[in-house]
Amino acid sequence: MTKLQDGNGPVRRETAVLERGRMSAAKVQKMPMGPEIELFHRFRVELSELLADTQPVTVRMSVMQAWGVFTNLQLALKHPQNNGPTAEWARQVALALQEIVAPPGTARRELADKGWKGE
Repeated sequence: MTKLQDGNGPVRRETAVLERGRMSAAKVQKMPMGPEIELFHRFRVELSELLADTQPVTVRMSVMQAWGVFTNLQLALKHPQNNGPTAEWARQVALALQEIVAPPGTARRELADKGWKGE
């Protein structure tokens, strides 16, 4: 591994990356280091395989379990850093579950709608 240095001695990895303007300090802190890097690379390969697989997935659960998954997705989607493609996929799943567990005209739907609004 190459050590980074400037005129004053060693430079922290975060500083070097930020100076090159590639990513924020928060992202650098989240990057895998040491033994985790091999796991990270294996995950990236597997993730690309998942992206290529367009077969639908069937999950069997009770309506009550579906309600629990739906409400947990609603909660997770409220997090300000939960954005991007996976958040959009989760929102699509949550909306599909909502149609099953909280049909229009029910108290469950009224509560579900309030959940989307953060009430």
